[in-house]
Amino acid sequence: MNAVIYARVSTEDQGDNFSIPSQFAAARRYAEERDWRVVAELSDTMSGAVLERPALRRMRDLLAARAVDVVIVYALDRLSRNVAHMLLLRDEMSGAGVQLHAVTRGQSAETAEGRLFDTVESAFAEFERLKIRERSMRGKRQKVAEGRVLGQGVTPPYGYRYTGNKRTKALEPDATEAEWVRRIFAWTADGVSSRAIAARLEEAGVAPPGNTRHKAAAHWYHGTVQGIIRNPVYRGEQVYDAYNTGVAVPALVDAGLWQRANEQLDRNKQNACRVAKRFYALRTRVRCACGNACGGNPVHMRGVVYRYYTCIGKDKEAVRRCAKPAYVRAERLEAAVWQWVSTVVLDEARLMDAIEQATATEADRRRELERERAAYAAHIGDADRRIARLIDAYTAGALDLDAFTGAKRQYDAMKSAAHAELARIDTLLADDAARRVNRDALLETVRNLKAAPASLPTPEEQAAMYDALDLRVVVDGETAQVSARLTGDEGVLPMVERRSLSACRR
Repeated sequence: MNAVIYARVSTEDQGDNFSIPSQFAAARRYAEERDWRVVAELSDTMSGAVLERPALRRMRDLLAARAVDVVIVYALDRLSRNVAHMLLLRDEMSGAGVQLHAVTRGQSAETAEGRLFDTVESAFAEFERLKIRERSMRGKRQKVAEGRVLGQGVTPPYGYRYTGNKRTKALEPDATEAEWVRRIFAWTADGVSSRAIAARLEEAGVAPPGNTRHKAAAHWYHGTVQGIIRNPVYRGEQVYDAYNTGVAVPALVDAGLWQRANEQLDRNKQNACRVAKRFYALRTRVRCACGNACGGNPVHMRGVVYRYYTCIGKDKEAVRRCAKPAYVRAERLEAAVWQWVSTVVLDEARLMDAIEQATATEADRRRELERERAAYAAHIGDADRRIARLIDAYTAGALDLDAFTGAKRQYDAMKSAAHAELARIDTLLADDAARRVNRDALLETVRNLKAAPASLPTPEEQAAMYDALDLRVVVDGETAQVSARLTGDEGVLPMVERRSLSACRR
């Protein structure tokens, strides 16, 4: 018999402590004692409350392909700590004729009693997970109430470092970073934009906020700067939203400067949030060859307004500067792209083939989602029936109140988890339906154009068609490289000689 071994730990720390290798070793011995051939060893470092895990997904694919006969885990809680998820996985194994074995207790029986035992064990695993979380939250709440700092994540806020041990942890200013924090606040209060501040920090070679465990950030970004300005820790208060309170810490700037910087940031945001007066059919779909996006940019010359697509890397404040920024007339680029789309892509027969192929690739995933949805709905119905029997048993005097409330709590937790999964699946199915609607609208527009070739779609209709085609345009010197991901078509459109911003304004 072919067997697959699945192991899981919740955190990387557990992985470093060789918990996964020990699970693999025990499961291998279990398989060797029964002369089973191990065809795959899969592991995840994720919470057991999450169903979408990479290795678990590969294991489920093996089940669907009927490539294995046995699934071996060290204990059932390694497979899942969620009752609804466990029931779904057990249904998949049963449907594929696959046995489930746990090293700690042997094979899970495919009987009503066996299923009940698995459900009870999964319920206790979920209960244990919730109790661990509740104890952790209670401990953190107590620490905050005592005015102690919590270690949020693996790094302290920029400008600080942690001191003390786990019980006496505190925030202490880092001299070098704290000085840059003060400059950031002063620059913002003086009206310097967040993008300009990010560029200044880049030019000065200041290391951006990083993470000691994961890869550090490569650049300073305006969002990073704004996050610092908004954080009340720099005025001396580490706020914990989950507990609706804060802890006093050493301030890096006085309250007045913090307030002025935040007010200036609000003014900057208000000035930037204006309604666009001109429509750009290719908005969000044009990029410069340097990799930066190209935004719509109106240029005023001699009382006339011209629309341009301009690389954002041209600005002095840009984090990633562009040596040869794209700067192309919107009318010219939009006309060239529409000419290419209308002659190359919008052939009804070819478009229908592309839509059918794209739909076929999505069909398997949709069927799987619908199957999962039916399974969760069945679990909800089963839980309702079990609760009804509990009520009958309680009213007949066969159960005392404690036994009734304890059992009902477990079934309510099962229903709650299943309802959450149903909501997730419904969202994915709705997104899939929206894609189909967009493609249907695209076909209808193409047929209307074919019936009345003299008429042209409006810019808004063109933009909707580009969305359905998932169009991408890269402006590179005197050419524009365009691609439609739906059909797989690619082309190179000639552009007229590039003109610099200064030349266009003369």
